[in-house]
Amino acid sequence: MKGLEQEYGLKMTFKPIAIELSYKALESKQVDVQDVFTTDGQLLGGKFKVLEDPKKVFGFQNVAPIVKQSVLSEEGPEFEATINKVSALLTIPAIQQMNKAVTIDKQSATSVAAQFLKANGIV
Repeated sequence: MKGLEQEYGLKMTFKPIAIELSYKALESKQVDVQDVFTTDGQLLGGKFKVLEDPKKVFGFQNVAPIVKQSVLSEEGPEFEATINKVSALLTIPAIQQMNKAVTIDKQSATSVAAQFLKANGIV
């Protein structure tokens, strides 16, 4: 909030909202603005607008697989190649689509992941 006040001159009141209730809080007008993840499936429905942040107040996160070196050594180069191939496919639009399938379409995460891997020739 301090950064938004200093960089953009906004005056706000902070209201803690559980992350899983972020979009419900926006829809029910409990809040006007919410900090969310760019990979949220709810962003595909056209109800919400992701605002620009040209002054870089908000940080960013990248999806990155982390594997213990001992596991890589044990599993071998094919395992590492598969992990890297899947990681390369995990673009923001791909993750949004999968998150939408789980959070909005109520498909199981296991089913969505299996469909993604099959569609991309991994399995």
